[in-house]
Amino acid sequence: MSVRDRAVRIAEEIGASVGRIDDDRAAELVDAIDGAGRVFVAGAGRSRRSVESFAIRLLHLGIAAHVVGETTTGALGPGDLLLVGSGFLLGVKIIYTKHAVRVVPPARLILWHDLVGVALFSLTSLALESDRIDLGRFGVEAGLGLLYQGLVVAGFCFAVQSQLLKRHPAARLSIFAFSTPIFGVLIAWGFREAAPSPWLLLAAAAVAIGIALVNWKPEPR
Repeated sequence: MSVRDRAVRIAEEIGASVGRIDDDRAAELVDAIDGAGRVFVAGAGRSRRSVESFAIRLLHLGIAAHVVGETTTGALGPGDLLLVGSGFLLGVKIIYTKHAVRVVPPARLILWHDLVGVALFSLTSLALESDRIDLGRFGVEAGLGLLYQGLVVAGFCFAVQSQLLKRHPAARLSIFAFSTPIFGVLIAWGFREAAPSPWLLLAAAAVAIGIALVNWKPEPR
């Protein structure tokens, strides 16, 4: 599949997602934003990156938008609107895994995690995307992608996470999720020869420092 074909496929999937937007709920959001004095957005991790982008778009439209947690963000007041983006289910999964590995062997937990996950994914796909499923387009690349997701991400990574959750607090492990973009940049550098800019290297160093600070334990006096 060429780069152009991939871009067209991505655009089609984005269009399909936009097509499932509830017009009534979207209109309610627009009215709420239009009637607010100021708009505040909040989130953590990847959710924060999404709401930050949304705040920038609001600023482009001339709407006073602020990101909660920034040093220049003031206090909310009457008539202001607060929008919160949350990766709640991911947090629940991490906490549940931490408690589950205390009573269930990691190998058994991985097996059921994969079986239930594949079953739910298949049922959801059949329910929402049955008209777009084309097994004729299932090739070697798609098969390798599924093997990678199943063996490396769902299998190996989940096993490592389960073992680490036995020994370390969930909050300290979750902070390492911020390193995901760093590895993405390094992989692109290694396989696609897309050398990172100095700003990306500086950002990677800042993430590494942040992870070190979160996990740093001062010596007791």
